[in-house]
Amino acid sequence: MTMIRMNNKIKNFFGVGDMFFSLMVTMELAFMMVFLTDVLKLNVAMAGTIVSITSMGDLITAFIAGGIVDKSDFKWGKYRSWLLFGPAIATIFFVLEFTQFGSEMTAAVIFTICYLISHTLWNIFYTANRALAGAVTDDPTERAHISGRIAAWMNAGRIIGSKLIIVMIMFFAAAFGGGGQLIGYTITAVILGVLMCVGYFIHFKITDGYDLPQVAAKEAVAKQTVTVIDMFKGVGKNPPLISVLFCDFMRLSGYYLMLALVAYYCKIVLKDPVAIGNMLLFINIGCLLGSLLSKTFVIKFGTRGTSMLGMAGAAVFMIVAMLVSPNAMTVMVCLGLSQFCYGVSFGLTYQSLCQFSHLCGIFD
Repeated sequence: MTMIRMNNKIKNFFGVGDMFFSLMVTMELAFMMVFLTDVLKLNVAMAGTIVSITSMGDLITAFIAGGIVDKSDFKWGKYRSWLLFGPAIATIFFVLEFTQFGSEMTAAVIFTICYLISHTLWNIFYTANRALAGAVTDDPTERAHISGRIAAWMNAGRIIGSKLIIVMIMFFAAAFGGGGQLIGYTITAVILGVLMCVGYFIHFKITDGYDLPQVAAKEAVAKQTVTVIDMFKGVGKNPPLISVLFCDFMRLSGYYLMLALVAYYCKIVLKDPVAIGNMLLFINIGCLLGSLLSKTFVIKFGTRGTSMLGMAGAAVFMIVAMLVSPNAMTVMVCLGLSQFCYGVSFGLTYQSLCQFSHLCGIFD
């Protein structure tokens, strides 16, 4: 059987779409609550309700995205086709999130619906993109290379977005909105969405010929299929995997909450909205460095010890940041160190999930 190998374009440029995708994710994570309360003028209770509804919807669609991709059959392949039209449609609804029509209630409903639609598409084409990354080669070394390249592009997007997004919002608000923030958010969303579409179109072009035809895949699928019920049964028989999933859920919840509060902290406590970019930059660089060095810590402390040490360190530095507030520079350094520790622990998530998943045969 002929081994599948990546071409040089894939080796060098697969991941550029993920970088622009990270910019859009950063905009939502860091500025969604501020947009709801400061621009749409929703009260905190309503904004919190919207976030809860959209988060639950995002979780559900993320779970079923793999099944949707697996059952799809389009002209340009099972995976590549989603990269052609998925980002474009998602961008339309992403931009509509950051607009305002009618009353506060109308704006809230529009935001919620557009968020759910855009994130459903996000989860589907992102899943297809990651599956495509595994389909372009069957060599373990090359798969490790492309996985690392995707992570590097995504981290680059987070770091760039840390400084760029707030600058874009403020610039467009001043240039076209007379200081009004709404137009700043809308134009920024348009630009980021277009860039994401271009990025994933690059993925589509450079992987031409790699996506297996649906006809050829049917025979392999017929040999062994794992249903959603089988997956739930497997997880239920594996308490260690349940523990890992629960810990990962709590860890991500704290991370997303911190990102959402950064904007409020800079505006209300520091009274310096421009500091949002600097603080996000410290956070994302710290997380990147931690994830890159996680293997070094594993060699010395083991997977379990590194996970415990990383999360303990993240908590300690977070508490220190609270104690030294409102000294802006010290807070930024403490948050950067906290996210370094978080990155060390988070870098082991995939390894832990695979380790305990194989115990119950979910992915075997």
